[in-house]
Amino acid sequence: MSGGVRPGNSLPTEKELGGLYQVSRTTVRQAIDGLALKGLVIKRQGKGTFVAQRKVHEELPKLRSFTEEMRARGLTPTTRVLSVKHIRPPEHISKLLELQDDEGALQVRRLRFVENTPILITTSYLPGRLHVSLTEDFSDSLYALLERRYNVKIQSGENIIEATVAGEAEASLLKVRRGSPLLAIRRLALDPDGRPVEYVEGFYRGDRYQYVVKLAR
Repeated sequence: MSGGVRPGNSLPTEKELGGLYQVSRTTVRQAIDGLALKGLVIKRQGKGTFVAQRKVHEELPKLRSFTEEMRARGLTPTTRVLSVKHIRPPEHISKLLELQDDEGALQVRRLRFVENTPILITTSYLPGRLHVSLTEDFSDSLYALLERRYNVKIQSGENIIEATVAGEAEASLLKVRRGSPLLAIRRLALDPDGRPVEYVEGFYRGDRYQYVVKLAR
């Protein structure tokens, strides 16, 4: 076997690989299982083994915007702004953002791409007290915009990550089948005084994104 393989390409059978590399089928099977555990290949019952799409990953506990994270990895992120509007958010979001009784929020919905592939849908809520303008350019890093234009620094945050599946709207935007696995991410970002400055809900493609948590003992 010569040359490289591309995502979606099928691998030779276990018998063919065993003959090619002069090893037993058991050895081949163990090697393929190891690649599958690492997410490098996908085994499909009755169809064979296929090269997996490369996943974009984000390391925790670092706190970066999506744009900052992708650029740090040498990737090219782009954004399609879906909507920007002032709203009165649901009660649970109002409580998280510590909004006053008469205070609304700016809602920013965006579709995020990496290397022209749709990866993520985000809906951000910014407290009205920040006075962020509707006319800002939200196609780049929101954290950079807040720091540069509004002197708001993101100091800390909390992520909640759950497994979910794509509904019709998410599937259409992310170019996946309805019912495909997604990662649902909720984040509350705080300034140095511990005041909330953004609440964001995101839906990440499960086949193209993963979180990596480094642990120490």
